Amino acid sequence: MSPQGVNLILDFYKYRCIVNPSHEAVTVHEIVPKSQRPDNWWEFDNRVPVCASCHDKIHREGASNWVDRLTELRDDFLEKW
Repeated sequence: MSPQGVNLILDFYKYRCIVNPSHEAVTVHEIVPKSQRPDNWWEFDNRVPVCASCHDKIHREGASNWVDRLTELRDDFLEKW
């Protein structure tokens, strides 16, 4: 994803971490890992903003283990906004 695409996602989510909204998002992470969605992992609906701490936690615990939780958090955000 281009830097412009990353900025669109960060802007859309108001630079808030999807996992911990009290933290500022500094990166964009895929919901379904690239390895499981190689042809379209970069699409907007598969990307969410996260802070550095949550990004590290997602990778430590395994991105595949976070698919349901990140999907739920994304959907909750979209429903509210």
